[in-house]
Amino acid sequence: HVVPYIGGGIGYARNHYKLSFYDALAPAGVDTNVLDETDSSFAFQLGAGVNFAIAHGTKLGIGYRYADLGEFEANLPWADPLVDQFAFENRHHSAVVSLNLDIH
Repeated sequence: HVVPYIGGGIGYARNHYKLSFYDALAPAGVDTNVLDETDSSFAFQLGAGVNFAIAHGTKLGIGYRYADLGEFEANLPWADPLVDQFAFENRHHSAVVSLNLDIH
């Protein structure tokens, strides 16, 4: 018994990124954070896969998921904010293997 599936969803993403560095020569108390920003955006996810019945009430699934959590933008503290804005698309691809148990 083979059951294909597709799915998706929409929502809101709140992305927080923190970038710091280690400096062995920096005096105690010196802030080594380079970036500590939060950005929000529209988000969506799509997925598809197949579930295979391997025993009564047990299925093995394989699938793929794509998630787009929007673009993240921040100004680097040492740079000109009009020129050197840090930005990237926050997208994820996932291969999924699952074991599904029916509980009655």
